[in-house]
Amino acid sequence: MSDARVKWIAAAISLIVFAYVAARAAQVPLTYDEAASYIRYVDTSSAASPEATIASVFNFEVATNHLLNTVLTKLAWTMGGSREIWLRLPNLIGYAVFAAFAIRILAPRCDPVIALAGVALIELNPYLIEFFALSRGYGLAVALMTGSVCFVLRFLETRLVGDASRALACAAAAVVANFALLDLFAAVVVAILAGGAALRAGAGRLRTGISPALPIAAALFGVLVLSQDVALSADLYAPVSVTLTGVQASALDRVRVIETDLHGRERRWTHDAGVPRWQSNPGAHVRGIRVELPQDDAALLAGIETVIGGRLFASGPALTGWVSGAAGTTRILSSDTSVARTRSRLAVFRPAINWMGDRRYAGFLARAIAVMLGGLAVLAVALKLAGRLLVRTGHVGGELWQAIESAALWTAVFAGLPLYLLKRHAELYFGGIVGLVPDTFLSLIDQSFYGRTYATGQTQVVVLGIILTVLVCAAAVVTHWRRGTMTPALPAVATFGLISLAALLEAVQHAAIGTPYLINRTALFFIPLFVLFLTLAVQTIAVLPGGKPIGRAVMAAVALLAAAHFFRVANLTQVREWQADASTKAMFADLGAVTANRPRDVDVHVGVQPLFAPVAVYYARRTPAPTVGIVAPSPTADFYYGAASGVPAGLTVLRTYALTDTVLAGR
Repeated sequence: MSDARVKWIAAAISLIVFAYVAARAAQVPLTYDEAASYIRYVDTSSAASPEATIASVFNFEVATNHLLNTVLTKLAWTMGGSREIWLRLPNLIGYAVFAAFAIRILAPRCDPVIALAGVALIELNPYLIEFFALSRGYGLAVALMTGSVCFVLRFLETRLVGDASRALACAAAAVVANFALLDLFAAVVVAILAGGAALRAGAGRLRTGISPALPIAAALFGVLVLSQDVALSADLYAPVSVTLTGVQASALDRVRVIETDLHGRERRWTHDAGVPRWQSNPGAHVRGIRVELPQDDAALLAGIETVIGGRLFASGPALTGWVSGAAGTTRILSSDTSVARTRSRLAVFRPAINWMGDRRYAGFLARAIAVMLGGLAVLAVALKLAGRLLVRTGHVGGELWQAIESAALWTAVFAGLPLYLLKRHAELYFGGIVGLVPDTFLSLIDQSFYGRTYATGQTQVVVLGIILTVLVCAAAVVTHWRRGTMTPALPAVATFGLISLAALLEAVQHAAIGTPYLINRTALFFIPLFVLFLTLAVQTIAVLPGGKPIGRAVMAAVALLAAAHFFRVANLTQVREWQADASTKAMFADLGAVTANRPRDVDVHVGVQPLFAPVAVYYARRTPAPTVGIVAPSPTADFYYGAASGVPAGLTVLRTYALTDTVLAGR
């Protein structure tokens, strides 16, 4: 069978899987992380976040921002709207890129049967494939990683620096898509260095300068990122205190003073015993203040004194500067727009009532950018010195080192500052703490079974199969080395080297700075890497005398088992890691039916448990009149959605959702 025919058959397999992925992208309800990312970075036109701008895609206060995916999703949303298929379009395109590179890797290097079985195997892992139908960075990162592997193998075969540059560019872009691939990027660098030294590729002088675009891009990116970080420095916010006059000392513990920060989160203030003065936490950004007290105590209130950074806002019995309201027997006083220092001209900080001033912020931002550029300059000098040493000693060519240096610096530009901020905000917490094997590798095997149990100890059986594959491949490589026929074995060796290096760097990183082990979706890239290694390892064995029938039989059997498993668990209803969100979309359809006879201008309030809230907010924004407001569960809400055990008093269960064990309740 010709190479072209193999590619056409492989493309047909990919097209079938693509249809399934596209159906999932259109039909499967949005998940928690997708919705949280959509609310924070994409749909910034909502009144729920008036301070947000298009620059919100550069916010790294929390770890939900997968930068490349966020930018592309915002672009797709701008062009097509908020339907699930548009938000997931970048990763859907990523699947096509992933499949194309997988075919380019396997078709020309493997026996036709082995290649087709490998393509089927890599595309029929249900856990891996579903990330190409989600609006997260994992699918894009895997697609770009597969491209990097393709160009690494081409570089080892062609000795062309252009292929090395493409491999590094794909690996760097994969890091921007998902920072979890930083270890894989480093592994690619090491592989190219090793390959360049062995092949003596990339001759030429080492240039002394760097592209002027690099510091300019770094400065612009730094400004965009830092300007979205409202927690950048405690020095940017003045302290706030509230003093109530006229309220008796015995009533102070019945008073609640609550702040709202720039993200809409609320925090209750405390006061010293017997002192009617409440104060914000140092460095807190405050958007508004609310005072709640019983109506009987409120009748004695003679005034409120608010101090914001030394500026006094005093109100007498008329309570000027405060909006009064009531909820049952409680009086509620909310600060109005007059109770604030000079507002910022920057949209993201403008709602803060205790802003210390744009001039102060400009100075702080300038110092932060200078420090960032200084760190980048130190890295550039270190790379340049290392390059001179390696080039002079003949370990690497100047042109090849230039490609490595450029990729490393650009990766540092787009990953360094975000990772620093995420570490500073304690957001790099997701992962395992047990060990590399149980957290990273065993979790991927378990997830690939997609919750199905076919036999006792099935995970251990797969582990034994992996160990056996490595041992048999090692024996085949030794045989090729002794015979002087290493060329067919080189792709398998290189792929296994990438897996080993990435795993080793992950373990070193955990030991050195305590980062969690990659687990589940953050370790996703190991799945296609291993399948590529498996296919290339079988090909390494197949080219030995008598190996082809065995290789074909093994790969065909494994591919058929994978296909049977895939078709058994395939669905258009749920996502493995976010199964709790599978019924929220159906709940809104039922809610529409229940409220069909209500006046269209009367708002509907649904109390939603926190686990389901982001997805509920997403579907509420897409719901036509009446407007649906998502609130905390309470007896005063019109409806409730969540676990059956949490139904508030006075509400009756209207619908039950067996898929997620949740209910819709109403009056």
